[in-house]
Amino acid sequence: MLVMRVFLTVLVLIFAFHSWTKADDLKDFEIEGISIGDSVLDFFNKDEIKKNTWDYFKNKEFTPLQFDNPSFAKTYDAIDIQYITSDKNFTIMGLSGIIYYTDKKKIEKCYKKMDSITSEIRSLFSNVYESPKKTSVHTGIDDGGKSTVTSVYFEFKQGYISIQCYNYSLESNDQNHLRIGINTNEYVDFLTTRAYE
Repeated sequence: MLVMRVFLTVLVLIFAFHSWTKADDLKDFEIEGISIGDSVLDFFNKDEIKKNTWDYFKNKEFTPLQFDNPSFAKTYDAIDIQYITSDKNFTIMGLSGIIYYTDKKKIEKCYKKMDSITSEIRSLFSNVYESPKKTSVHTGIDDGGKSTVTSVYFEFKQGYISIQCYNYSLESNDQNHLRIGINTNEYVDFLTTRAYE
């Protein structure tokens, strides 16, 4: 059986097949041609992986990677990937596409794109759970609660698709950005229960 994939982009979702009700597997979605279940080695060599490894999880069960401006990217400014550290195949368990907003005043553009993507997914997958849009304090930033994250999640059998706008305070050195994430249940469980232990 030929598996067709759905491509997530920022301005519009471009779809490769017609039977939307069957697209309930996270592997059906791509960001810049990359899908959950692919090997990182299909897109980056071991030197690139080592160079772009981050160390922000206290628990080392998963390894996070961030590739800024990959040569093949057409939509996103960065791609984040997470894999199980002990996995010799570097199987992708978490995947995000990021677009930066260098002008902090243009955060409204992020919210508009977020709403557009959310609406598109909602219209195609009416049978999946959608969380209410919620804005919360970004707890990872020490600026007195001025930085926020606005999020919507769609729950699939194997995990979640998240659409988020990160609105950082002027005091922080971080860039506002839109993040579209595709994460397996295994990675979400790690992130919410063990990552910072």
